[in-house]
Amino acid sequence: MPTKAIHFNTYVDAQQREIRRPFVREDVCVGCGFCEKVCPVLGTSAIVVEGIQPQTKIERQKNSFITNFFPETIGEWERVASPNIYEGKDRLYEYIDGGAEPYLSYSFIRVSNTEYLKAGANGRLPLQNTDNAEHLREAGKRIFIEVWEFGCSDDAFGVFSKDRTGTDIKVGNGSALFNNYLYLWNDIYFIKIEPRQGDVLAEEVTFIGKSIINLMPYKKASLPNIVSYLPQQNLVQESPVFFHKKIILDNIYVSDNFIEKNVFRLSEKTDAVIAEYRLITNAKSSKLMLVRYSDSETARLAFDDVVKLWRFFGEKESISGTIHIFQNKAQHYTSCLLIKNILGITFLSTNKDNAEMLLKLVEEKL
Repeated sequence: MPTKAIHFNTYVDAQQREIRRPFVREDVCVGCGFCEKVCPVLGTSAIVVEGIQPQTKIERQKNSFITNFFPETIGEWERVASPNIYEGKDRLYEYIDGGAEPYLSYSFIRVSNTEYLKAGANGRLPLQNTDNAEHLREAGKRIFIEVWEFGCSDDAFGVFSKDRTGTDIKVGNGSALFNNYLYLWNDIYFIKIEPRQGDVLAEEVTFIGKSIINLMPYKKASLPNIVSYLPQQNLVQESPVFFHKKIILDNIYVSDNFIEKNVFRLSEKTDAVIAEYRLITNAKSSKLMLVRYSDSETARLAFDDVVKLWRFFGEKESISGTIHIFQNKAQHYTSCLLIKNILGITFLSTNKDNAEMLLKLVEEKL
């Protein structure tokens, strides 16, 4: 979180499981709403932040190429109104104040959105802000669509990779369908399709997603180069997340210790990927992160900072060749290796040999 207002209390339940419960530190909360935006709970967020200042109305921008992806009709679905367009940093803050930073950590250009309606069996369109159960059953459906545009396909994939959950349905360059929520990556675009009202089916959001993809100039995009260095053995498919800055890593659990400083020296000049590995189905996963720096000197400084921090944590250290391995009291292993201008780190491994093996596989690829 931007001000670190969300913290966790950890306790052990009757089944000896560690349970982490979040709580808000009111003394540092600034009401930015970032926690609401990234909350993993489907549907309405588990935490709601309400603004107290007057809200400004966002005027629609017209004549942008991105609006071509929102035709007036898609099959039986009718567009509610002309798409809204939010271009540039300032406009994005107006659109999702408090949740803009993760998107701005990639090469954000603009985002456009609108809603589509589909009439029900009685020919009626759904009403906004109604909770009448009978009306919702009979009157039709409503969906919300966002199309995000970035400066390169790598960054569009990055946003897709951090948000995706579900099954790849082989649409565009990448896709993830979870119930009736659909996330798509297609070249420099990231698309989100979400149900807003009525019993929207997975088949319907899939149809809409394919229709939008078909309106886009087709270009087969490759995964970011750093992703190719991930060992495939025991890799949890669809788990790799590509990013540049620390704000993305802050929302990924990598250590039993709190890492406040940018010890990995992440910036707009770094390409990074983090992925999960699991040796046995349903077993706890470990994580592997690779960071490529613009020069070997910065990579060396980052490596030294990581070693210093883990020594500060008081973890037991051992060295195997060029790999530094740290073991904490919970029997979790962190290992790190510097290869030219690439830093490789494994997190939360329960087996020392496995942690070391992952980095050796990376070294072979390089």
